[in-house]
Amino acid sequence: MMWRRARFGIVLNRYKALAFIAGGLVAGLSGAFTAHMYSYINNETFAATTSILGLTMVILGGMGNLAGAVVGAVALTILPEVFRPLADARYLIYGIVLLLLVRFRPQGLLGTV
Repeated sequence: MMWRRARFGIVLNRYKALAFIAGGLVAGLSGAFTAHMYSYINNETFAATTSILGLTMVILGGMGNLAGAVVGAVALTILPEVFRPLADARYLIYGIVLLLLVRFRPQGLLGTV
């Protein structure tokens, strides 16, 4: 039986499956709410820049804790207003910030890794 593999009394496969189910549930609910908000969804509803921005928020704040992701989200929500005169170079600046962060602080601003 698959659920029998335990490490220190904790069934790892079971908790991995539960985490996958919880992630799928949250993704499905957010997709349903987004479809309701837009009334119509196609492949152009979400651009690649939206995914990159979300990933940048998590990496900037740190993947080790929730507060880091919130700090990253707040920072990348405020920074576009600060860099409004440089709107054409905004994603270039995001890329440079990501590269510097990965090089000099790979755990993020508030990461615990």
